[in-house]
Amino acid sequence: MKKSIKKGKTKSIIKIPPNQYLKLSALFLIIFGSCLMPSGFIYDLINEETYSDEARFSRILLTVKKRCESNFSNILNSINDDPLDELVKSKLPNVEEIFLSEWANDWFPKIEIAIIGSIIEEIGSEMVGDVNLDNRHPKADLNISSHKNPTNLTLTQCKSLWDRTNKYSLTYPLPYIWFKSLNRDFYSQNLLIDTFHITLTQIKFICDWINTSMNGWVKNFDYLDDIVYMNYGFLGIGLIFFVIGVIIFQVENKRLKGDSKGKKAKRKIPTQ
Repeated sequence: MKKSIKKGKTKSIIKIPPNQYLKLSALFLIIFGSCLMPSGFIYDLINEETYSDEARFSRILLTVKKRCESNFSNILNSINDDPLDELVKSKLPNVEEIFLSEWANDWFPKIEIAIIGSIIEEIGSEMVGDVNLDNRHPKADLNISSHKNPTNLTLTQCKSLWDRTNKYSLTYPLPYIWFKSLNRDFYSQNLLIDTFHITLTQIKFICDWINTSMNGWVKNFDYLDDIVYMNYGFLGIGLIFFVIGVIIFQVENKRLKGDSKGKKAKRKIPTQ
């Protein structure tokens, strides 16, 4: 005879009180956000595009800009120390403008001050001098043109060309369009002309400089100490999840504590 086997109800090993579900969901959001934030860092480190020539050149340019602006701040401070009135000082350029003007036109930014404006420009240009980026010859590594033969790019155009958020800029994480333009890609060149309102001659100035740089000072440039790999998309999304989780957790924790105190108070009330 076959023995009859009674199937009993399986009991869950872990019982979660219904009022704890929201709190656990908040904990999940906190953990998920915490994991998501550094994942962009890891992704960039294992991503082949991080180490491409285009990506490396973009990061190097950001480091160059940062270091040069730090050096130019000393020049600006020394000019400010001169006995100039406050009206004159208010019209002096900032370090970014000095950097971009030196890069584009090998000269100090235009200073709209009668009589002494051109004098300050000349003094500033002499103080900046030739910017050597790898401590080797030639010394003028930063300039894409000379003062005698400038590009005539405006500061507004230069700021756009160095704007990392612009997907067609030189400092965009993967500036493929400039390297395509370097190879005389007609579509890329026209896109750059329309985007930055620059001429084909100005594009040639920049492309010649990219080519010279890639085959020259870029090979010797030490930049890793200034680079921080971070994917800001992952960081932002992860931070949002983390903050939402913390808020829900704190609110729910206070609510549960309030419910617990209410129950204890009810138990203390004597029954008649």
